[in-house]
Parts: sequence; structure tokens; C-alpha cells
Amino acid sequence: MSGRSDESSAERLIARLVLAAERDYLTAALAFLREAAARLGLSAADIAALAQATEEVCLNVIDHGFEPGESASFDLVLMRRPGQLVLAVEDRGRPF
Repeated sequence: MSGRSDESSAERLIARLVLAAERDYLTAALAFLREAAARLGLSAADIAALAQATEEVCLNVIDHGFEPGESASFDLVLMRRPGQLVLAVEDRGRPF
């Protein structure tokens, strides 16, 4: 994060969700993402595209990122940067 006090030039964390690496919780996380993105001013089309891309990445992490039966989690991080909304999917699973 920048040390500048100017809000327009700062990166701002909106949310960090820690999810169990199970499909059961993805729907709730995507609902949160859609609501947060709407409040941040994204258009309906952009929200739908962001949710679809996020779902694909998360399912890939859930299905391939961990050993079968492994108790694992991953993070969805939503950040605001000047002129951008950034969503990061962070996992500590096996590389692929």
C-alpha cells in the first residue's frame, strides 16, 4: 500500500474471504462479490463477467489445487486501486 494520503492513489482492501476448498461455499462467496462490485459501481455486465471468471478460477483451485481429501482453504481478495477493481485468488495448494 502506498504511503500517500491521497485516497485516489491508494490501494484499498475491500474484503478478504477465506473459503474452505469445497464447492459448497462458492455460491455464497460469489453473491458477496456481486453485491460488493455493484456497490463499487461496476455495471451489470462487468459484474457478471467478474463473477464468471472468479467461479472458473475458484473451481479450478478446488478441483486441482489440493490433494484429494486434503483439508484446505483459499482466499478471495477484493481490492480497489485507482481506476481498477482487483480480485485475487490466493491458494497454498500444489502448483499447476
